[in-house]
Amino acid sequence: MEAIKDENYAIRLKPYSNKAENDLSETFNNMTMKMEKLINEEYKSKILYQELELEMIQQQVNPHFLFNILTIIQIKAKMLQDDTIYHMLKALSGFLRASLYSEKNARIPIGKELEYTEFYLYLQKQRFEEQLQYSISLPEHLGKYELPRLTIEPLVENSVIHGMNNLNRSMEIKIKVEEAEHAIRIEVCDNGIGFDVESLHTDDCHSLKREKIGLRNTGTRLQLLYNSELHIESKIGEGTIIWFELPKY
Repeated sequence: MEAIKDENYAIRLKPYSNKAENDLSETFNNMTMKMEKLINEEYKSKILYQELELEMIQQQVNPHFLFNILTIIQIKAKMLQDDTIYHMLKALSGFLRASLYSEKNARIPIGKELEYTEFYLYLQKQRFEEQLQYSISLPEHLGKYELPRLTIEPLVENSVIHGMNNLNRSMEIKIKVEEAEHAIRIEVCDNGIGFDVESLHTDDCHSLKREKIGLRNTGTRLQLLYNSELHIESKIGEGTIIWFELPKY
């Protein structure tokens, strides 16, 4: 009992020839074995929890901290007159803010959505250089109309990631916003490698790549919110045209 008091739970009593004493010894040993097991499990659980908590803290990136650091680097790039890095950081900050801080189903003006999209295109342009060209056409009076946040960007992402896959020539992406009779037509066109449109409908979500899941999800959102269809035309080796219409209200 003194050993238990000193937290020595590995202590065991010896067998006794006297039955009463031996029964007491076995009961005591069973008790200490269970106590040792419970304490070890509790200790291990606590250690695992602390390690997990530490890992989560280490992996967590505070968005405010990230934006502050990006701003500092951006200022230093400007001071050093490195305009390329300055504009890349500005574009990255803008794109991250659109992705992290906005509500999922928030509606924003088309002009603002295209601003976020251009941030993405600018960064990809720095990566692919002359292999990627892009243009954005938006009549000023149409920029005020709203649509769900990050509706156009997934379409552009599909063009960049899929359209340029193993492409041995330059590719151009054109984004056009036009006024239709009773709607606004938004089109993303590229002259990339194209893809099999049927794969969007026949493949399950686990086999689809991220950019194609983005296409499918965008189509679903348009259908639910506006009863509008996402139209996709694509020819292998020639390119892809994706367009949809928004009601003017």
